[in-house]
Amino acid sequence: MNRPVFIVGANRSGTTLFRLILNRHSQIAVPDELSYFRGSLFRTSQRGWRNGQFTRQAYETFVRDFLTRNTEVLRPLDVEKLKVGLLVREEVDLRYPYEFVLRSWAEAHGKTRWGEKTPGNLFHAPTIVEMFPDAMFVYMVRDPRAGTSSMRNTSIFGKDIVINTLNRRHFMTVGLRLLEKHVDEQKRLVLRYEDLVTDPERSLQGVCDFLGISFEHGMLDFYVDASDFMKARASSDFNAAATRPIDSSRVDSWREQMSAREVAVVEALCRDEMRRFGYACDGRRLSAQDRLEIIVKEVYWRLQMWKNRRVPQYQVQHGLFPRFRQLVSDSKSS
Repeated sequence: MNRPVFIVGANRSGTTLFRLILNRHSQIAVPDELSYFRGSLFRTSQRGWRNGQFTRQAYETFVRDFLTRNTEVLRPLDVEKLKVGLLVREEVDLRYPYEFVLRSWAEAHGKTRWGEKTPGNLFHAPTIVEMFPDAMFVYMVRDPRAGTSSMRNTSIFGKDIVINTLNRRHFMTVGLRLLEKHVDEQKRLVLRYEDLVTDPERSLQGVCDFLGISFEHGMLDFYVDASDFMKARASSDFNAAATRPIDSSRVDSWREQMSAREVAVVEALCRDEMRRFGYACDGRRLSAQDRLEIIVKEVYWRLQMWKNRRVPQYQVQHGLFPRFRQLVSDSKSS
């Protein structure tokens, strides 16, 4: 059984860690994020991936852009050879480049089965299932308090706890509903980050049973060559922890990094989702001022999401009036 495997879930939920572990299996190859659905053709027509839905020129542009931005990810493959292999094909659709590149990468590493990990692919589940009807999905979930704390500690996301939490809740609600609606139950699995890091062997045994492969102890040695399968910036910066052995002692580090108010904000916004996945709330209360702030920022967040509705995986990066706050800060320091 060589069904493709898609790893999805909110950012900072352990998707990179799990990808590296799965990539260590003797049969499965999972490269760093390809962000395939970022291509312009997917923005203009989410479901127009079939042959005849776009011009030959648009297809060639799409292929070139896709390969160019993934040159680092696809090493040791020769991107120019991949380009030739894709552009000489008379029949064009947007499924073939995805499958061709991932299959080629798997074969280059002596693997028979390929996978892909891009968190935002969660919102493209309907298209992925149309492309690959036998696809299997692993949905990573993490305590939203830990997830938002981790988001703030990277340079990729903003620092606003409300905005980050709203982004995260979007993955745990709208995104997950899409997955559950379009993917058969026997083809999707929920994996909690906390279970993976506190009892990795048991968790991975369950994953392997789901995927129809045998558990291999060598999967837990992912860190030995992890940096070989990561972008340089990721391995040295925001995903550096994934290049080291699993450390379960940091699973609740958010308690040291977040204020009581911040914890209360996350719990207020994600209470139902936390309950669903077994995360107990601390029960802290918000002040009237905090509740008002959440209302105002949620209005702003919804407006930004509506403006970017053609990009299903879109996340709001900046808080409300960031430029104004910066001007105020600069005036105070001058």
